[in-house]
Amino acid sequence: MTTQSNAAYGLAELKKERTFGGIGATKARDIPRIDISDFDKRKAEIAEQLWTASTEIGFFQLINHSIPQEQIDEAFAMTERFFALPHETKSRYPRVKGTNAGWEYKSQVRPSTRTPDQKESYQITLPRMAGLWPTGDELPGFKAVMLAFERANCALGIKVLSCFALKLGFKPDFFTDCHDPLSAEYRARCGFSTICRW
Repeated sequence: MTTQSNAAYGLAELKKERTFGGIGATKARDIPRIDISDFDKRKAEIAEQLWTASTEIGFFQLINHSIPQEQIDEAFAMTERFFALPHETKSRYPRVKGTNAGWEYKSQVRPSTRTPDQKESYQITLPRMAGLWPTGDELPGFKAVMLAFERANCALGIKVLSCFALKLGFKPDFFTDCHDPLSAEYRARCGFSTICRW
């Protein structure tokens, strides 16, 4: 690819990004709801559904995924309590660039607009959380609830990724090995890693 074609591609991508989140043409689509119950028995069928949804629509919703609704509600309630903390408290746990861990506020700048996203987020990435958890006095139970929820979502994410490994002809544990939370390269690319408030 020549320098000129690289520049043309980059310009095209920026023009495309300018339309994201704005008013523009939309196409009505049904987001597939994929039932992953009886996962071990139905893995090939589920893998086919995930592949079709990902390649034809780009989105899907998982149902019967085995994460209890009570656990989801508890995590969202705890998230709400975290964001309700004073700004000065949350700022003690800043996201360190390149770590995907910690709290940030209106700091991610979109290349197309050169303006910050109007959101705050708190990212959980093991094992980069040293010094980034609110204390028990500030938010009792937060760390335990969020770690349990992260683990449940990571396990679910690994199941989904194992379906993509199947479709791609990779070894069954290819993505499991790539997403080892004990690895120094771990970036929480599966499971629950970010909570946001717009």
